[in-house]
Amino acid sequence: MDLTGLGASHQAEKYIASMYFCVATLTSVGYGDIHPMNYHEQLFNVFLMLVGCVGYAFCIGATSNFIANFNVRKKQKAKLLKNLENFMSDAGLPLDLREKCRNATTVAANHISLELRAKQSMENLPNSLRLEIMLFMYRKVVRDIKFLRGMATEFPNFVAKCASMMQLPMKVQLGELIVQEGSASEDMYFLVTGTVIAVRQGFPIMELHSGDFFGELGCLLGSQRSSSVYALSNCTLYTLSADALKALNRKYPKVIEELKRIARHRHNKCEQIQKHKKAIANAVAIASRQHAHSIDVIARPSDDEKRKKAMVAETAKEREKFEKFEAPTATPNGEKGEGQGEVGGKMEIIEQRLQALEKNVGRVLEILETIEKRK
Repeated sequence: MDLTGLGASHQAEKYIASMYFCVATLTSVGYGDIHPMNYHEQLFNVFLMLVGCVGYAFCIGATSNFIANFNVRKKQKAKLLKNLENFMSDAGLPLDLREKCRNATTVAANHISLELRAKQSMENLPNSLRLEIMLFMYRKVVRDIKFLRGMATEFPNFVAKCASMMQLPMKVQLGELIVQEGSASEDMYFLVTGTVIAVRQGFPIMELHSGDFFGELGCLLGSQRSSSVYALSNCTLYTLSADALKALNRKYPKVIEELKRIARHRHNKCEQIQKHKKAIANAVAIASRQHAHSIDVIARPSDDEKRKKAMVAETAKEREKFEKFEAPTATPNGEKGEGQGEVGGKMEIIEQRLQALEKNVGRVLEILETIEKRK
């Protein structure tokens, strides 16, 4: 202090000078304006510089580690998206389908990262605490699905396991086909938002709304889809693979039996609706044929009227000819004149034709009266 001229200074000045020396030495190697005067101060100065180097190394290492970890997740996500873009370009996918693939891949990347961190963190936790954490993590899934929500109190382990096995939520647009009738049953669907309709053999049989599920019987029985399912609005669905559902069936048979009971009840109801709609369709078809026949009959009067007019006109012409016809005069000796026998034969033919025409006109009039009564 005496050598630096601070010996007679105020206590506060000495404190500030000491702080200045320490900070300058820790953050660098000092500026030389305050320097050690003996070997004790030199040793202390060396110690301070080493501490400063360690502090620098720690800060730089921590920052580098943070940046590296952050970039790893970002690079993995970027790599997934890049591979996806290359695939979509090679396959020539349309723009709307590409957008769906990008959204699904982004959600999948975030979900996988979360699942991996959760699995690593919960490995050493007790089962009860792990169950509580899983129920909290998947609370939105449980809240959205009516079946899981009803089982959460009685079978929390099943609910947590089922929710964790759910595949990523998929989004479908209005009118989009979700399930094709006759296709293989690979997934069970849980409807989170929106409305769908089941169609069997061309007949709509049931509407399903938020919280409902479908496709479970085909997965459990290994059968083909019995109905097609279309989106009546923009929908969000969770899917559970057939293998996951069978694994849950082996571990929680009582719960899956309840699932089967609900599915059977709905299946029987659909069968009844389908039979009823088929009966209605058959009745409508018969009624349509009868109606078409009636329309055809009612549409005939115009044709019959034409025939009637033609017949009446022809009858009038024949009568006119008959009235204008002059009978041949007899010869003085009482014999028929030349051509008299021929004329008599023509008169008989004309009378027969007139009678036939009058009968036909009478039939036409009867038909027209019948049609008028039906109207």
